[in-house]
Amino acid sequence: MATGAWHLLVYVLIILFPPLFISIFQPAPLHEHGLFYEIGKNFALTATMILCMQTVLAGRFKWAERPFGFDIVIRFHRNMAILTAGLLLAHPVLIAADGIGWRLLYGIKLPWYIWAGKAALVLLLINAGISLYRKKLNLTFERWRLYHDLIGPTLLVLAFVHSWVVGRNLQKGPLYWLWPLFFLIAAYLFVHHRILRPRRLRQLPFRVIEVTPEAPDVTTVTMVPDRGQRIYSYAPGQFHFITFHRNRDLPEEEHHWTISTSPTETGYIASTIKALGDF
Repeated sequence: MATGAWHLLVYVLIILFPPLFISIFQPAPLHEHGLFYEIGKNFALTATMILCMQTVLAGRFKWAERPFGFDIVIRFHRNMAILTAGLLLAHPVLIAADGIGWRLLYGIKLPWYIWAGKAALVLLLINAGISLYRKKLNLTFERWRLYHDLIGPTLLVLAFVHSWVVGRNLQKGPLYWLWPLFFLIAAYLFVHHRILRPRRLRQLPFRVIEVTPEAPDVTTVTMVPDRGQRIYSYAPGQFHFITFHRNRDLPEEEHHWTISTSPTETGYIASTIKALGDF
């Protein structure tokens, strides 16, 4: 419990660091902007940091998941995306209400970097929408994940460009270096999760040695390391993600299955699977 509390504290401090730093060390003159403008700016800074941290929550890092479990971390990931959408929707409204003018919301002849920010917001809403209503949209998991992996990095790039050009506070002091660093770390974590780690795991495959029907809709699949590596350690009741690399005409779908063997078993690992969905 204490470890989980520290994880949450660090998370909150990270997402609030830019607005807190600017408010304490780079406060704007009282006559320059009003309260609504400052709130809107801080909403955007916090939301952008949440977007960067989404790559940590979805990256399947053991140190991030250990106190809570992967299912809770992913649920938190989804809820923070909804919070981010709310903060970014409020951002232009508050900026416009402070005296910048409502043309900011509906105008056409606006600077390109304003359009970059609007595009990032639209992509975020699309991403959140297809994630929340995937089943109603009849999207397969693989199609949803493809959209998610294309939209997520794109909106991060647009958010960085918009914030970097508009945010004068970000172009001086420590934030001049830290702000791009946040995005570079987020980009690396995404590449690690979706490209580097899967490529490394493909070099250490497991081989299916037995498929045992347990009931009409239940099957046990038993696997052993194909290249002599040790079976990874796991706890009772834990699940793992499995992808079967089969004939080229068959889809390579990733699924999470509970491990049905004992952690004391070192020769093989098995999952007992119930038929579900279209797999």
